[in-house]
Amino acid sequence: MSTIEQGLVGRTLVGVDGNKIGRIEAIYVNDATEEPEWVAIHLGGLLGSKLGFAPVREVSPEGDHAVINLDKKLVSHAPTTRSEGALSPDENDALYRYYHLDQSRPAGSRTIEI
Repeated sequence: MSTIEQGLVGRTLVGVDGNKIGRIEAIYVNDATEEPEWVAIHLGGLLGSKLGFAPVREVSPEGDHAVINLDKKLVSHAPTTRSEGALSPDENDALYRYYHLDQSRPAGSRTIEI
């Protein structure tokens, strides 16, 4: 993992539209390839915290926050989970479908320790 991806955790994620989305909690890597795949974003919520996910390749550091090349509405409506640490293959597939990404990568994703 590059130092750029490591440096994303803890930053506030802002959409390309300039709207705050949430705090980046973790980077999830693909179980099969070990490549960074998703940023996990703390979105808050009334009944406890939930994590949203966005493609890590769309995120870049900018000053003390991070910017994603997508707007807040799209990221905020992506599939979420309350579990931490791993995405099942079904959850991973749902994210690939939602973001219209190539699904040729098998398996689920898991968080890594930074």
